[in-house]
Amino acid sequence: MNRTLPWLIAALLATAVVYWPGLQGAFIYDDITNFERLDPWLQGQIGWKDVVLEHTAGPLGRPLAMATFLANAGTTGMDPFYFKLTNLLLHLLIGLVVYAVILRLARRDPLLSHSPETLALVVSAIWLLHPMMVGTVLYVVQRMAMLSVLFMLLALLAYLLGRQRIETGQPRAGALWIWIGVPGFTLLAALSKENGLLAPLLCAVVEWVYYRPKSGIRRPAIVRAFLWINLALPALAGLILFILKPEFFLLGFENRPFSLSDRLLTESRVLFDYVGNVLVPVGPSMSLFRDDYRISTGLLSPWTTVFALGGWAFVLLCAVRLRDRIPAFSAGAGIFLSGHAMESSILPLMIYFEHRNYLPALGIFLAVAGVISYGYQKIHGKLTNPVLLTRAVVTAMLVVLSAATFARASLWGSNEAILRQSLERYPDAIAARLGLADLEMNRLPPDLTAAQNHYRHLLSLDRPSARLIGATGLIASSCYASLPPEKIALEILGGETPDTLESDFLAAITSLVEIMLGPGCIYLEPQFLARRLEEFTQHSSLPGHHVIIWQLRFRAAQLYENAGMLEQAEDLAMLAWQSTREQLPAAMLLLRVAILRGKKDTAQELILSIEGLLPTEDRIGQELLQYYRNQLGASK
Repeated sequence: MNRTLPWLIAALLATAVVYWPGLQGAFIYDDITNFERLDPWLQGQIGWKDVVLEHTAGPLGRPLAMATFLANAGTTGMDPFYFKLTNLLLHLLIGLVVYAVILRLARRDPLLSHSPETLALVVSAIWLLHPMMVGTVLYVVQRMAMLSVLFMLLALLAYLLGRQRIETGQPRAGALWIWIGVPGFTLLAALSKENGLLAPLLCAVVEWVYYRPKSGIRRPAIVRAFLWINLALPALAGLILFILKPEFFLLGFENRPFSLSDRLLTESRVLFDYVGNVLVPVGPSMSLFRDDYRISTGLLSPWTTVFALGGWAFVLLCAVRLRDRIPAFSAGAGIFLSGHAMESSILPLMIYFEHRNYLPALGIFLAVAGVISYGYQKIHGKLTNPVLLTRAVVTAMLVVLSAATFARASLWGSNEAILRQSLERYPDAIAARLGLADLEMNRLPPDLTAAQNHYRHLLSLDRPSARLIGATGLIASSCYASLPPEKIALEILGGETPDTLESDFLAAITSLVEIMLGPGCIYLEPQFLARRLEEFTQHSSLPGHHVIIWQLRFRAAQLYENAGMLEQAEDLAMLAWQSTREQLPAAMLLLRVAILRGKKDTAQELILSIEGLLPTEDRIGQELLQYYRNQLGASK
C-alpha cells in the first residue's frame, strides 16, 4: 500500500478547509459577462445551444466549460456558492492528477527516484495549498483554465503511460495511449480553453528530458511520428501562417495600448514576476487587477527589460546544460515556459493575469525540487538528522502556505475586500477603480463622494482612454444625483479621443447612455454624446462588426432617437445592424425608427429578418416584435 495516500487525503481535506471561506463570495469581473446568457436560459428565453455553442470567448467558444456552467445553473440556480464549490472540487481532482504525473516523472528522475511517492505528495500538496491558485479556483469563470489544465495533465499522463508500455515491450498498447489518449485529452482541453492545444508541447518537454535515447539509438518510430505530426508540423504551419497572413495574429493589437514587440518585451518581465510570486507568495502583491502593469517600450524602458530577457536566456541555457545533472530543473523550466507559450507570447491578450500560472507553477515546483534534491545529495552526509530536518521544513512550509491561502480565500469572500486590497498595492488599476466606484454607487444611499474620488483618480492617468472613462463616470454619477457635472469632465469627454476602445470604456459609456435614456440628464444633450460616440468609432481602426463598434453605434442611435433626430438614428442603427446581422437590439431599434418614419416596406423587411433570428422561446422578444407588428398594422 502507498504510505503517502493518507497524507494525500489529508492535503485534499486541508485544501477544502482553507478555501471554504472564499466560497461565500459573489461573482466578479468577467464572471458577469460570461454568464449573462444563463439567466435567459433559466427563464426559458433561449435554448441550451445559445449558451454552450454560441459563446464568443476564444475562437473555439469553449463549449465544454460552458456546459459545466450550464449544469451548475440548471441544478442550483445562479448561486455563486455552488459555482465556486464546483471549482474547488475540480481543484481537488486536478491535485490527484498532479500527484499521478509527478509520481511517474519522479520515478524516472535519478535525483528524485529514491522516494518518488513522497516527492509527488509534497509537490502536489504545495500546488494544492499555494495562495496563487486562489485567483483561479475562486474566480468562477477560470473554470475554463482549470478544465483545460485537467485535460492537459491527463494528456501528459497518457503519454507517460504510453512511453512506459513501449519501454516494457508493449508497443501496441503504448501506441493506443499516445495516439488516442493524448489527442483525445488535448481536444477536450482545447474545448475548455484554447491553450489546451499546448498539451503535446508538454509531452515533448518530458520526452526531451526523461526519454533521451542512448548514443546510437533512435527514438521509437511511434514517438517520432507523434512528435512530428502533433508538434513539428503544427509549429511549421503556424510559422507559415504568421509569414503569409500576419494580420491573423496581429489584428487584435490595433485595440491595445501596446504593440507585438511591446508585449513580448513586457512578458519577459511579467514571467519573472510570476516566478517571484510563486516562490515568495506575498498576499498583497497577488491581485486580479493588474491592468496598470508598465509596458516595456524598449530594452531599457524600463531598464529591467534587458535583464529579464538575459535572465530567460540564462534559464534556457541552464535547462540544456543541466538536463543530465538535474533533469527536474530542465523539465520544470520547460513546463513553465510551455504553459505560457500561448497566453504570454504573440497573442494580443491583456498583459498580466495570475491564473495563467495554474499549470506553469507546477513546473516551478518541479524545478525547485530538482535543485533542492541535488543540493541535498551534496550536504546529506554533513547533516545530523536529515530526514527529521526535511520533514520539519516541509511541514512548516505547508503550514505557512495554508495560512496564506486561508487568508486570501477569506478575502475572496468579499468583492469589496478584493478591490480595496488591490488598490492599496496597485492604485492605478482601472478595473479595480471602476469596481469600487460601482460598489459605492450601489450602496443605500449611494456614496457619491467616494465613487467620484475613484473617477477623479482616473483623470490623472496618462492614457486618454483612462481619462475618458474617469470623465464619463464623473458625468454619469453627477447626472444620477441631478447635479451639474464637473467642467474638467465635460472638457475631456468633448475634446479627447480614446487610444483604445476596450470593454471598460464601453461599460462606462453604456452606463452614461442608460442614465440619459432613463432618468435623464439636463446638463448634457443626448445629441452631443451621440456625436462623440460617432467620432470615437470613426477614429478607431476596429472593423464594423467588432462588438465595441456596433455597440457604440447602437448607443449613439438610441441617443439620436431620444433627441428626436430620427434620420441620424436610422443611419447609425442601420450601420450597427448591417455590420453583424445577428444583433437583435440594433434590428429592433431600426424597426422602431422605421415605423416612426413611416417606412412600411423597410419595417416589413426587418420584421421578416428578425423573425428568422429571434428564438421562439424568447417570450419578451416575441412580445416586443408582436407589438411592432401591431403598430405597423395600425399605421396602414
